[in-house]
This record gives sequence, structure tokens and C-alpha cells, in this order.
Amino acid sequence: MVNLSTSLPAISLGLLLPSIREDLHLSPLQEGWLGGAVQIGSIAVTIGAVARLSGANPRRLIIFSTAMGSFFVFLMSGAVNFAMLLLSRLSFGAVSATRVPGRALVVQQWFPRSEYPIASGITIGFVGVVEFFALSLTPWIEETTGSWRTTLVIFGGVNATIFLLWLLFGRERHTPEYVARFKAAPPVSMRTALGHGQLWLAGFTGMGAVISWQGFLNFWPSYMLEAREVSLQRSGLLFGLISLAGVPTALGFGILASRIDDRRPLFILCGLVMCGGMLGLVMVEAYWVLLLCVLAVGAAWGFMPLIFAMPYELPNIPVTHVAAGTALLSMLVTIGGFLGPVIAGALTEATGSRFIALVVCACGPLSLVAFSLPMRPRVRQA
Repeated sequence: MVNLSTSLPAISLGLLLPSIREDLHLSPLQEGWLGGAVQIGSIAVTIGAVARLSGANPRRLIIFSTAMGSFFVFLMSGAVNFAMLLLSRLSFGAVSATRVPGRALVVQQWFPRSEYPIASGITIGFVGVVEFFALSLTPWIEETTGSWRTTLVIFGGVNATIFLLWLLFGRERHTPEYVARFKAAPPVSMRTALGHGQLWLAGFTGMGAVISWQGFLNFWPSYMLEAREVSLQRSGLLFGLISLAGVPTALGFGILASRIDDRRPLFILCGLVMCGGMLGLVMVEAYWVLLLCVLAVGAAWGFMPLIFAMPYELPNIPVTHVAAGTALLSMLVTIGGFLGPVIAGALTEATGSRFIALVVCACGPLSLVAFSLPMRPRVRQA
């Protein structure tokens, strides 16, 4: 549910952009900066949050981040110009980053080590369901309410509800194994996390795919509306199916990853399928082919649990250092989330063509091929 509070305001922007563009008179480059603002705010805070908060109470971290996140979503809804909207999205990303160490600790409290890939698959699968409904319902909410501002107020209300649920019902679980590992853990050092080459490879592997997805998320609905006369409702539903189609593969890959050690063939397959599917989204017109493309792209997102399980699987890593490793991965993937809309916006402004911008972004998933090849197989632990 915590991921729901981040996803709704973050990914709905592309579908709200036509109305926001008209209201605030935005340029394509400004649209790109708005699309990457949540990620920029997250990047700016992630490392510091892990260094200072990895030993903090995870429940309190999550409650704080959801409370402040709600405030900044409401602030977005009242933005009167580009600067105010940009600042509120930057701040939303920053407070969302404070939950990274808390989330890493909660996973270790509730799941045994052998099930970390499965836990990652469940989490990402749930995010996929949330993203599907967010992308599918955002155009309908805006059409019903007649305002992008009211739509964001509704999303702020959802965030506030999640804050109250965590405040009233959020719990921790301190098993003897977890307590022993937590007490034995040395102070958190980002230098230690930065020294794990496998995490850098994993982060760059996912970065290109996120560049592609975020570029499309912010500019593909407008492209389909202007070039193909496809309504925002239909393009939102189509793009939402990417997230929904990724749910079974995220769960399946999470289970599969707990049983295999060399995952490079899975990364390569996902990268090639995703790149082909993204190119199809801008090059074909037949609706049934577009549907096949979004389903293929969605299925290819099954690689993500494999990446975010890696910090938990590093040999002899202390419990609090998992948060540092997770933060490094989150930072690298989030950089992709920032670069995607900025690259797409800059290319659109420079060339006058959203088509060219989207074709360039569609090649991003090839990072899954390039950066997975040097990866080493997993080392199993007792």
C-alpha cells in the first residue's frame, strides 16, 4: 500500500499533461522536467536517508513519508505555475525516498532470506496492479471531475488514507534471527554499498528500461492523441495493461529466481522483448497489434524482482547494509526515471517530433542485454 501512495501522483502526470499544459502554458522541455521531478527529488535524498536512517524505526519512517507525501500531493493540486508544480513534485519525491531504509528492514522482518526474491516479486506485482488502475482510471476521473486539480486532490486523499492505515495498523516483527543480525550489524556505510560491482551492474541494467518506460509514460499518451487521434482513456488503458501484464511475470520470475543462480538469460530475453514491444507502440496502428505490444512489454518487466532481490543475496551482508544496497539500486533506477522524460522532452523540443523522441526512448531496454552479460551467478547462502 505504501507503493500505492507513491505511484498515483508519480505516474498519472502523462495523462494529465494535456490539461496541465493548457492551464499552465508549458513547453515540451518543462513537461519533461515535471515528468522527472519526482525522481530528481528522490535521488537527492536517497543516499543521505540511508546513511542516517537505516537504524531508525521503519514504521515511523513509513508513517512520516506517507504523511508528508499527502501534503505535497495536495500542494501539487493547487499549483498556479510551473515553478510551484515542479517544487511540489520535487518535494514529493524527496519525502518518498525516506521510506527506502524502512522498507528494506520491514522485508527482512517478515520474510526468510530464501524468500527475498518472492517478496520482491509480490511487491512489484502489487505495484503493477496499482499502476494499471492509476493509468486506466486517471482519464476517467479527470473527465468526470472536469479538472486535473480535483484528480490530484483525490490522489492526495488516497495518500492520506494510507497514512492513517499505517498509523493505526502498521506493525513490525522482531524474530530472534532478525534481532541477532540487527545487533551484529556494523554502522551503515554507503562506501560499502558503492563497492559492490554487481549492484552497479544491476542498477544500470534496469536504468535503460526505466528511461524507456518513463519517456513513454509522459509523452506517449499525447503522441497517440495528436498523431493517431486515440483518446486519453484508451491510451491510458493500453499503457496500464503494461503494468498489469507484468504482475504474473514478476511473481513467476520471483519464484524462479529463488531456484536458479545464473539469471542473465532472463535479463537478455526481457530486454529484447521490451525493446521490440516499445518500438511497436510508436510504429503500428492496428489496435490488436498495439495490445500484443503492451502485453509483451508488460511481461518483459518480470526482470525487476531479480534486480531488487540482489542486495538481500550478497554474501554475508549485514542486515542494515541491505538498505544501503537497496538505496544504490533505487538511485540508479530512479536516475533512469528522471532521464526518460527529460530526454523525451528535450528531443521533442529540438526536433519538433514526439515520434523521434519515443523511438530513441524505445531502445533503452537494450541495457538489459549490455549490462547483464558481465554479471556473476548468485552465491547461495545458508
